[in-house]
Amino acid sequence: MEACLQALVYTILFSVSVSLATVVLHEAGHYLSGLLVGCSNIKLVLIDSETGTYTQMNCVNKQPAYFALAGAFMLTLPFALSFLLLKGFERNFLFVTLGFNLTISMVDIPILFLQPIALFLGIASIVFGECLLVDKSLFSIEARL
Repeated sequence: MEACLQALVYTILFSVSVSLATVVLHEAGHYLSGLLVGCSNIKLVLIDSETGTYTQMNCVNKQPAYFALAGAFMLTLPFALSFLLLKGFERNFLFVTLGFNLTISMVDIPILFLQPIALFLGIASIVFGECLLVDKSLFSIEARL
């Protein structure tokens, strides 16, 4: 029972940390993509009690639909893939990071029928990753005991 509780607490703490890092990298990706295409008055807001996190910018040219998605994955994708360099069960944070980024990217997708698909895939990836994390961390903790 102690190993199960320890695995659960470990998973929750690291999942919250990874999720917060994903939000920061997601918005920073929007910020950088705005800089790269010459947008002005770029404002990155990480804490706003009314609307959440967002990046606001004024772009001279009308940006294509994939512009927002490219910015969202510019920094989060390398961050997610970096978990593959780890040897333990922490590699499964790849699924949590990608899923969380897809879930928060749902707002950025301008094509309405893709929003529920992104939300479903994001939540499914998070649940899958969390299940693997709890299972693998529990096995790892029991092996050490």
